[in-house]
Amino acid sequence: MSIMPIKFSRVTTLAAALFASSLLGACADDGSTGPGTGTGQQARLMLSASLQQTAAASEEVRIATSYILLSGGTTSLSSQSISLTGSSQTVPVGIDLSNCLRDSQRAGLNGVAPGADECVVQLSVQLYLDGLPVDQHQVGPLSLRPGVTTTIPNTLQLNDIAEVRLTAPTENVVGVGQPLRMETARTMALTMTILDRQQRPVSGRVAAWSSSSPNVATVSATGVVTAVTVGTTRITADVGGRQAVADVRVVPPPALLRVSSAGLSGTGTVSSSPAGLNCVVNGTVSTGTCAFTFPGDVQVVLTATPTVGTELIGWSGDCSGTQGAACTVSMNQERNVGVVFRALRSLNVTATGTGVGTVNSDLGGISCFASMGSVSGTCANTFFEGTVVTLNAIAGGNSTFGGWTGDCAGTTSTVCQVTMNAARTVTARFDAPVPVSITGTGNGNGTVSSLPIGLSCTLQGAAGLGACTGLFAEGATVTLTAIAASQSSFRGWTGCATTSGNTCTFVVNGPSKTISVQFDPPATLSVVPTGSGDGQVFGGTAIACARINLQNTGRCISTLANGSTITLTALPDNFSTFIGWTGACSGNGSCLVTMDQPKSVGAIFNRRQVSLTLTLSGPGFGTVRVNDSYTCSLAEGESERVCQTFVDLNRDVTLTASPGFEQSFSAFGGACASSSTSCTFTANSAASVSASFGEPTVTVVVTAPSNATGAGMVSAAGTTLDCSLEGTTSSNPAYCKATATISELEGALVLQADPDATSTFAGWGGACASSGTSTTCVITNPTGNIDVTALFVAVPSVNVSVTLTGLGTGSVTASGSGWSRTCERSTGSSSPPTSCNWLIPIGQSFDVSMSGAGSWTSSSGQLCHQASSFCTVPMGITSNNSLSVEFFPYSPLRKN
Repeated sequence: MSIMPIKFSRVTTLAAALFASSLLGACADDGSTGPGTGTGQQARLMLSASLQQTAAASEEVRIATSYILLSGGTTSLSSQSISLTGSSQTVPVGIDLSNCLRDSQRAGLNGVAPGADECVVQLSVQLYLDGLPVDQHQVGPLSLRPGVTTTIPNTLQLNDIAEVRLTAPTENVVGVGQPLRMETARTMALTMTILDRQQRPVSGRVAAWSSSSPNVATVSATGVVTAVTVGTTRITADVGGRQAVADVRVVPPPALLRVSSAGLSGTGTVSSSPAGLNCVVNGTVSTGTCAFTFPGDVQVVLTATPTVGTELIGWSGDCSGTQGAACTVSMNQERNVGVVFRALRSLNVTATGTGVGTVNSDLGGISCFASMGSVSGTCANTFFEGTVVTLNAIAGGNSTFGGWTGDCAGTTSTVCQVTMNAARTVTARFDAPVPVSITGTGNGNGTVSSLPIGLSCTLQGAAGLGACTGLFAEGATVTLTAIAASQSSFRGWTGCATTSGNTCTFVVNGPSKTISVQFDPPATLSVVPTGSGDGQVFGGTAIACARINLQNTGRCISTLANGSTITLTALPDNFSTFIGWTGACSGNGSCLVTMDQPKSVGAIFNRRQVSLTLTLSGPGFGTVRVNDSYTCSLAEGESERVCQTFVDLNRDVTLTASPGFEQSFSAFGGACASSSTSCTFTANSAASVSASFGEPTVTVVVTAPSNATGAGMVSAAGTTLDCSLEGTTSSNPAYCKATATISELEGALVLQADPDATSTFAGWGGACASSGTSTTCVITNPTGNIDVTALFVAVPSVNVSVTLTGLGTGSVTASGSGWSRTCERSTGSSSPPTSCNWLIPIGQSFDVSMSGAGSWTSSSGQLCHQASSFCTVPMGITSNNSLSVEFFPYSPLRKN
């Protein structure tokens, strides 16, 4: 192993030299300190460094070496520390490249594959003073080979670096603790100062500059920062491991803010905060400082102040939509703001005349009450320049509006419009009214109204209701209109200047005026159709009375004008005839009625009829009733009865059959076919209907009593009864009721009760009560309706699993009191077994028998263990059990 010395020379200047030649890593990897160590995979390196004279008690240089991998990462190769103890010293070191050369992932220079004996390394040379790191240099990457000496041409300058400081231009400094401020696209040169522990400047060193957000601002190798976009970043200067940082905030560039008038009238000012704008607005003209450039990162608050007589309407441009006098804009770009002022103009309303009234404006602001030339309320107000105000004069207290003067002069209606481009004064005249009264004569009813409005009088004879006295302006022309009430008549006027039909015209003059009107009362006409037929009675538009299905409907009563006439016409329908008039009319033609008093007229319509023949037959007997008015009877013992009656043409006929005592009704036939006892048909022509009565029937109904807990079936021979009961209810209630004739029952009703596997039959009730607990009930010669109850009681049970095997066939049966269970093997085979599950009542004695050739195969604990073909369980069972049997093929020689 060859050794190259590392030589340090300390001087009072920066000229000390450090020479190092070593096989990097040898000391760190194998601990060698002198010649003769290593593996032969050694490289040589020569470098020099200068060290500033220091006052440190201990001085140490630490050298760490690593080699570069193809992945771009590094792997540590060696490290060593050299203590500086004299002005000149030689330290033997050795570095072995063996670990690097053995690594297949090592890289060559520039990341390519290395040579066979090449290792690319980098060095970290770090100065420690009094145990603290004060300076650091990175050397490499270097390509080393065993036995080859590599020389570093530049001298490493090692300093006692204690602090790195950054200084920014004054215009970029905002305040203590605040980031430096830059505008986009601007540059800023940062000045770096390096100090050692004696606060002496260190020169000749270059910093490594970096920006945390280069998309916001970049920094050059000389510390010049260029602002790119709005945001914040941190600039870092690194010298030998010592760092200084500066936070930078990049803001938009300054932007221009313009203010202008967006209105047509009014005056005011717009000022800004921060200061800069003071714009004076007069109508459409803006003067003063109406444009100013603000920094791009400020929020400018604009305040609009209208002068007296002006109101602020709002903002436009970049302040559009802002409510109130203040608007805030962000100066991150150029802004244009419009302000809208509008001047206010005064409007005054006065009044003349002796009447009363009000003047209102459509926009609000004017609500003025006038009385005998004086005004009160809101009679003056201000409106925006150019506003069109609509005034509406409303006469009150039956006064009349006499017209406008002032700025509304020449307007003839009660509505006047003024444009508020100057101060305006408007005068309204209201005249006091003259009372006009309406009186009535006669006994009729009607109404009187006036034009102009003022009278709306309802007269009932001489009594007047409503506005029967009105106030009108002196000299006004009034037209009255009389309208008679329904069926009353208008007869005439008194006190009118001119009349035309039901209208009256006069001129109001003098202190008062009275007009009389006469109405006659109406007369009532009543039309009453009668008879068995249908038809209608017409009388112009007053009477439209119809008789339909013997009921009167329509307009059968009408009130007509006194003295009027009406012609009545009778029209029967297609199935009726008109017989004639009664009351105020006679004959059977048209009838003219004069309504000089209340009158009543009758009209008789009769229905045309057709014959109905009824044929009643046995073997039973009974009656048939026609429309509840005619009855045909078949007596007991009669075989047939024929009856004839008449019914209304084209009307429904209802036939009702009533069988005799203990008889039955079979059916209707002919024109009315039905098996029901009631049948309806329409008699469009003569008709024949047959009705047959049958022999007596019996109806049986089966229910479960309230104490029933079990389930079972009840059936009856000769009937459809098939009643399934479970508890107190039935799953098929329709099959728990059945009807049959005596012949179908063959003289007796026989009921059979069959409990299910978990129940027992506990007895009959009702008509079968005498049968007790027998499962069969017999009722001889039953009649009428028979009600029966069947009581099934649930029996607690256990399961018995039955298994039948063998090549033979046979069955096993368990039977007890009122129940039996069977399991049958119908086909013998070696497999599979036949399985059954029995529900056996708990605690009841029962027998088990076998049919067929077989033997019990039950084991100990099973039923019939070691039994013959028959076994008895005298005490019953109380828990689940099982039973096994094997059947043999039949053989005459086999003895079971």
